[in-house]
Amino acid sequence: MPKTAKQPSDLLYKPTGQIRVRLNGRNRCLGQRDSPASRDGYHQVVTEWFGKQGNVDPISLTVDGLVIQYLAFAAKHYQKNGKPTSEPSCVRIAMRPLVAVAGSCVRSARLEAGTATDD
Repeated sequence: MPKTAKQPSDLLYKPTGQIRVRLNGRNRCLGQRDSPASRDGYHQVVTEWFGKQGNVDPISLTVDGLVIQYLAFAAKHYQKNGKPTSEPSCVRIAMRPLVAVAGSCVRSARLEAGTATDD
């Protein structure tokens, strides 16, 4: 898999009490700490930065999407002599608690794709 950029952290600039983010070696001040303007500014700046990097918008990837992508990867990757192994079903079972806690539309996406089973 290609290496993707890590999402930058928002940091407190103590002398002024403002939030800043460091992108490409430069600091950008975003407004006072815990203000709606600083949160909106952070999301806007980081989204633009990821777009310029050619990476997927990190905010658009959900737990559901990640699980669906990984299950598709596991089905293709875990093969022996061209035949699927039992590993994808083990991965699906291992993902159940994650989906139960943080997922919402994995089941409906699998139903639409015709890959859903009675789990």
